[in-house]
Amino acid sequence: MADINEIFVKLLERTNQGKVQWEPTSDEDTFVAGVGNLSVSLTKYRNGNVIFRILNEQGREIQSGNSNDWVFDDSLGGPPPLEELYDQAKHGALQVDARLDELLNELG
Repeated sequence: MADINEIFVKLLERTNQGKVQWEPTSDEDTFVAGVGNLSVSLTKYRNGNVIFRILNEQGREIQSGNSNDWVFDDSLGGPPPLEELYDQAKHGALQVDARLDELLNELG
């Protein structure tokens, strides 16, 4: 059985490498990415809890959980992979770097 922590770490690596593209959804706190025939979604709630869902080709949830469900290996330091993954997904989906560059250009 696949280790969910390994999935988070790999998704984070591929996201940081630009190999996983996250998209915004109609819910401003939810981001989704296609990975092969599957898709993954991340939703962050006001209490800070992040919900992770893996969906099959029909959009049916095949695995889910939240940042309170799993114990993460914190030997790497920094935030748990799920929270960092959410932050990177949001950053990419909202094109933060491009928007900040645009603002800087406009300000001259």
